[in-house]
Amino acid sequence: MAFQLIWSPSAQLDLKDITNFIAEDSHSAAQCFIESFIPGRG
Repeated sequence: MAFQLIWSPSAQLDLKDITNFIAEDSHSAAQCFIESFIPGRG
C-alpha cells in the first residue's frame, strides 16, 4: 500500500531551513538529507 505525503507550506519552509542548516557544515550531507525525502531514493 502506497501513501502520498502532502507537505504543508510551513513544513516545506521548515525542511528548507533544516537543509540550509545542514549545508552550513556539509553540502553533501544536506543533499543526502533532502534526497532521502524523494520516493525511490535513500
